[in-house]
Amino acid sequence: NNNVIINDADFSNTDAELALIGCILWDNKNYEKVSDFLNESHFVDETNKIIFATIKKLLDKNILVSPITLKNYLPENNEKLNKVNYLNQLKDSTPSTQNAYNYGKIIYDLYVKRNLLGVAKNIIQETNSNSNESAENLIENAENDLYSLSQSGNSDRAFVNFGNALKGAVEIISEAYKREGKIAGVPTGFKDLDNKLGGLHKSDLIIIAGRPSMGKTALGTNIAFNCAIKYQEEKDEFENKKII
Repeated sequence: NNNVIINDADFSNTDAELALIGCILWDNKNYEKVSDFLNESHFVDETNKIIFATIKKLLDKNILVSPITLKNYLPENNEKLNKVNYLNQLKDSTPSTQNAYNYGKIIYDLYVKRNLLGVAKNIIQETNSNSNESAENLIENAENDLYSLSQSGNSDRAFVNFGNALKGAVEIISEAYKREGKIAGVPTGFKDLDNKLGGLHKSDLIIIAGRPSMGKTALGTNIAFNCAIKYQEEKDEFENKKII
């Protein structure tokens, strides 16, 4: 029998990682195309992991990301990352900003394949080293590993480390404390509604129901208008801080 040796490196694509980062630097809205299934752990290159994690953190706080602003939040001990020219090169070398979703899927798909190799190696190792273990238990362990892997790109169902969850909660509380009205989400402009909802949050699905001509469209338009005003105010405040 011929033995086929497959390395983890066979399932990596740093060009796709760089292209995705470039897409986001060109247009921050491209992050929304991959934010629900992709995170920094799916990247192979350590530098790309740091850049994507920083971009994610800033955009989750509604901070505009560009090569100039991004540089200020990257680790200072990495000479490569602290060069604006390098970040500009990432931005300018992007083949197409329309393919952000496809780049993200390539990165995630390769991550899953690398981990599938890990699961397969683990199954072989456990089967060889635990000869007294029942086949049923070995299958159950393998199923658990595969299930955990299947959830890695689903933020709604995957387990979250308590430390990370606590840190996220503290950050939300901190943002709420700084915001007028002390709410965690984006204010709708209607105080009673904000008090009940805590503002608008990412991944929320809010349905406005009512009979025809009851003011659903007017309410929705006013909420959108108020959110836009608040976004512009926060953007202007951020720009003023940069100037200072």
